[in-house]
Amino acid sequence: MDSATIKTVVETIKGCAEIFALVAAALYFGYRFKTGYFVINLSLSVKPSRQRSPKDGVDFLVVLVKVKKGDRSSLNIHDARVKVRWEGDEKIIELIGADRRKSKVESLGAVQRKVINFQDRAEKHPFIRLTPGEETTFSCYVEVPSGIVCNIEVAVLGEKPSGQRTGQWRASVVSLPLLSR
Repeated sequence: MDSATIKTVVETIKGCAEIFALVAAALYFGYRFKTGYFVINLSLSVKPSRQRSPKDGVDFLVVLVKVKKGDRSSLNIHDARVKVRWEGDEKIIELIGADRRKSKVESLGAVQRKVINFQDRAEKHPFIRLTPGEETTFSCYVEVPSGIVCNIEVAVLGEKPSGQRTGQWRASVVSLPLLSR
């Protein structure tokens, strides 16, 4: 074989190998996409705590929700709520701290610092953003009848900062009544 033929054979093999590599990469990333690898991962854990209130026949039910962002992408939390349901009644409560608050500037002589304004929700950047690996806890409380089992459902809505597809994460627990003494 002369050198021109060898060069042509080598170029053909190289071209086939490049096409094979591109097809393999496309199949690999297509499979990862289809199986949900690029979906935002988030985990919720819910911990209820119940105690008697000073009012007869009423308990305080505190719900702690731990939100842990997984290792892929950031997440803007749009909403986070708890639904507490018992015999014939239910209450839906926003989790405390699941949105950003406005800030204002406070002058301290020659320097300035920003101070949180708890009264007003931020308008320009209203979402709490969780980055990969970050975790936080939100909470709420509700008064419930004593001696009644309560079902607790948590729902969190969020999006990637790019605004692609809204995700929803849910968790639930049951709060048993306190034992009478």
